Amino acid sequence: MLDRAIGLFGLAVALILGAYTFAPPGWPKMPSWVTLSGIAIGLVLFGVGLGLVIADQRGWGEPARPELHVKLLGANVFIPDQWPSVTGIGLQTRVWNTGALSIVTDWTLKVIPNGKQAVVAQLTEMPNVLTATGEISTGILRAEDSLEKKTRTAQVGITPVDGTLLFYIPLPRDVVRANDTTWELTAKDIYEKETAVSQLLGNWIGR
Repeated sequence: MLDRAIGLFGLAVALILGAYTFAPPGWPKMPSWVTLSGIAIGLVLFGVGLGLVIADQRGWGEPARPELHVKLLGANVFIPDQWPSVTGIGLQTRVWNTGALSIVTDWTLKVIPNGKQAVVAQLTEMPNVLTATGEISTGILRAEDSLEKKTRTAQVGITPVDGTLLFYIPLPRDVVRANDTTWELTAKDIYEKETAVSQLLGNWIGR
């Protein structure tokens, strides 16, 4: 709307000044300052119009869509006491966003054993406190560290957000954490765009 108004105003100034050059001889002469002012106004309007066009092409410098980035930091792989037939994964994750602000609407983890089909893990709400007892060490998972909750209730921006995602999967622990097993974590933004990161466990020191 603003660019149209500026264009019409500039056109009106140009027409008035142009028409005055064809005025009858009896008309008073236009002062030189009026002519110079018209030229100055025309240059200013040209600059403003050009700036509006460039800003419109660039979307006023604002990114149009989110650009999520995900990094796996570490994990606790454990057998839950109350559910011994599955394997629990407390996945420490970092997410940040270099585009338009967005929450993360969904997290998905696929565990892909070597030479076998991917198995989708079940994302689970973090309890207040959960003891994840592994073969080597024991981790304490807390609800306040839930990355799912952090990124669902607040928009993700350029500042990285760290937290833990809790998954359960119906696979043996040895298969889940085998060196030739691959994990694939996917984050989905408000536009349903998915950002995925894959990790071969044999190349991962942080697990």
